[in-house]
Amino acid sequence: LFLKKESKNYSYFLGLSAALLLGTLETGLFVLFGGLVSILIFSSKTVFDFKKMLSAFSSFVVFFILSWPGILYSGGPIKTWMMHAYRVFSMSNVEYQEVSMMGTWIQLYLSNLLLCNVLLAGLILLILKRKKLDNIFYIPIVISITYGVLITPFSYITNYLLPSVAMLTFGLILFLQKENISND
Repeated sequence: LFLKKESKNYSYFLGLSAALLLGTLETGLFVLFGGLVSILIFSSKTVFDFKKMLSAFSSFVVFFILSWPGILYSGGPIKTWMMHAYRVFSMSNVEYQEVSMMGTWIQLYLSNLLLCNVLLAGLILLILKRKKLDNIFYIPIVISITYGVLITPFSYITNYLLPSVAMLTFGLILFLQKENISND
């Protein structure tokens, strides 16, 4: 909605959503990065209206502090993000060197054959029908792929990949629902 309609309320809702995301998911920065990539790829030029972005950022700060007031004292997630950045960039990612990137995805596939095959079939159908779709349907897919790519080097177990799978499932459900409505 933030991308499609001109409303300050959607900017506030985006800020609230981002605050809840970062307050509940340590890797929420990857999701927000995927959202930013989606905005850059699929939005019109009006999205970068400074007032809308300022409203979204302001509401993010307010909702984040309201939902987690201790952050002003402890610096909670900011310290965690800085610690992870230090481990990855300054310590040459020693902690995650034994992570097998393809191994984690293969393990996810083998332990969820039906789900993964349905998602692959949905992606193939999405690719085949891509010219008929509004760009808004691709946003959850882009966020899912971005998150999956960014989290893979840190994925000791397949559970780390589940937010990517969930967002991909959500995007494909939106697509299939649109296809069902347009075929009636």
